[in-house]
Amino acid sequence: MPRPAGFYETYYGKLNFTFHSAAQGGLAAFCRELNAIGALAGIRRPFRRPSVSSLANLIDKAATGGRLSFDEGVRLYREGDLHELGRAAHARRMQLFPATS
Repeated sequence: MPRPAGFYETYYGKLNFTFHSAAQGGLAAFCRELNAIGALAGIRRPFRRPSVSSLANLIDKAATGGRLSFDEGVRLYREGDLHELGRAAHARRMQLFPATS
């Protein structure tokens, strides 16, 4: 069944992927506990806190149509938040192909 016009714009506009500091601390503690018991042993990428400001700049650059270098793209792939990348891709797609009614 097709979605009504504007459904996805409204849906994505309501999504919130930000964590307050207590939630961030809890998630970090949870990841440390998983690591301590060896539950993260099979994961290729170690947990590390990326430089948020420079990642945000790269995401903004891509979302506004800027060209990323190969290294910048690899950095976003390795360190970027999947939801932020999806939101930026959706914003760029809407700029290029605005929804029509």
